[in-house]
Amino acid sequence: MLADRQYLRSVMLLGFLLRITLVAIFVATDAIYRLRLSPDSERYHRVGLEIMEQMHRGNFNWINWVDNGWFQFTGFVYYLFGPYSLLMQLWNIALSTATIAVVYELAKEVTRSSAVARSSALLVALMPSFVYWSCLMLKDTTAIFAVSVLVLATVNLRYRFSFTWLATAVSCLMILLCLREYMFFVCTVLMAGSLCLYLPGRLSWWSAGLTLILLGWFPALFGYGWFGLDAFRSSHYFDLDYINHVRVAMGDHGSGAIFEHDSVATWGQGSVLDQAWALTKTVLLFFVSVNPLDVGSLRQWMALPEALLVLALIPALIRGLQILWADRQNALPLLVFAFGITLILVLATTNIGALFRWRMQVMPLFVIALSLGVFASRHSFFRPLFSRLAGVQS
Repeated sequence: MLADRQYLRSVMLLGFLLRITLVAIFVATDAIYRLRLSPDSERYHRVGLEIMEQMHRGNFNWINWVDNGWFQFTGFVYYLFGPYSLLMQLWNIALSTATIAVVYELAKEVTRSSAVARSSALLVALMPSFVYWSCLMLKDTTAIFAVSVLVLATVNLRYRFSFTWLATAVSCLMILLCLREYMFFVCTVLMAGSLCLYLPGRLSWWSAGLTLILLGWFPALFGYGWFGLDAFRSSHYFDLDYINHVRVAMGDHGSGAIFEHDSVATWGQGSVLDQAWALTKTVLLFFVSVNPLDVGSLRQWMALPEALLVLALIPALIRGLQILWADRQNALPLLVFAFGITLILVLATTNIGALFRWRMQVMPLFVIALSLGVFASRHSFFRPLFSRLAGVQS
């Protein structure tokens, strides 16, 4: 059996080669543009070119990095190295490969299981959704990396105060502030909750308090208030009318509408049963992002095999989450971030395509729970396969 570190290096290399091969195919065939696989990638490239020209004229518009940072970053990369979309794809490949190692460390820290850590790393390396999104020009790969590292930093801060881990967490929050402003607020609050609930017995109150004070003060530096609470009160992202407007607009876009009628997509309208069904349906599609009985596009056909696999693994996912909850003093950050971000996305999204893509921010966390659930049951149908792939005894 390969040693853990040797196994991880092999998985990272495999994930990297798989991604670089897919990008080479995209470049050789021009599939992204010919098949319209990613209209957002085209938009990022087009706007990046415009921003590059502005930067050449000396206008870097630093204030626009908040919430629109991926456009600015794309333009900045073009400004430094030339207007080649391949550069952004290579950036995503590098971060996606690094995420494999982060998920491995997080899984091992939370579950204390080499088998679960290996399996989690392998799934992040090979699952088609992780591979596909990391080969485009989208910001989601950076968001996945930032959230995964943030959870790992929070897990470590629960057991020992460390300026290194605190600086790491703050850096991840800064990245999220640039990518999606609302995620900065949400993750700041989720991190604070993770640090003050079910404190481990050996964690001193002064270290927990100091971490919370510094974390609460950080958003105030940007004018968002203590822990970003002013932003929660004033930002349109958390206004019900705005959320309903977004839900209706997303439902009108493309073939991926989850609901047929605006009244179902709008919170606060219709019966309690209608609202409960809307929530339940969105949660189901969060995990199984393609309705096998209603496949309506090329991208949905591409996603169907993985959706069926995840559907078959739902019992293992539930079992893994139950185990993590039983060990919540150790696993709390993973659970808080997984369910907190999921709730935000489910409440705001009515389009399968957007939900499929945005959910990737927390899928590494659910992958860990899924792997744990598989190995926790000796009668699991998938355990022999997972054991063989992870290089451990069944």
